[in-house]
Amino acid sequence: LIVVFIDNKTSPMSIPSFIYIFLSIISIGLTAIIEEIIFRHYIYKEFTKTQSKLKAIIFTSMIFGGMHLLNINSLSSIPYCLVQSVYTFGIGLILSIVYLFSRNIIYPITLHFLFNFINDTLVTSIFNIEWNFVFFIVNIIIGVLIGLYSLFIYKNYLIEEVFEYVS
Repeated sequence: LIVVFIDNKTSPMSIPSFIYIFLSIISIGLTAIIEEIIFRHYIYKEFTKTQSKLKAIIFTSMIFGGMHLLNINSLSSIPYCLVQSVYTFGIGLILSIVYLFSRNIIYPITLHFLFNFINDTLVTSIFNIEWNFVFFIVNIIIGVLIGLYSLFIYKNYLIEEVFEYVS
């Protein structure tokens, strides 16, 4: 079953739903834990040693988005991976800002898990949505908007922080 689950050519509906969801939870959970420890706990912290927090957030998110280019498995998947790279940059901004505010790796792990589980498992299996270009365009728009909103929140947080230190 694990081989069937990992095989990209197998649709989620070809194995029993509860097994698919169970295996998704394990796979997505491990992915979220590993990626967040690498990107937020280690890479972000290393950037903050030499860069501002804002630059550390942006650089970490760029690397996070760029890492998703590794999902290319054929020439036809290049446009999809480019789109995924952009929306994961937006998600990376959010996760980095959450980590900055919370100073706790559990929160970005939880959000990362929820995003991937809802997007990859629930939406595609419940609504039987295909991974086509429109699906990725919607994801990229959502990622960019949420990324911009996260930067807006971060900017306002910095302004409040400066006023706190001044007064």
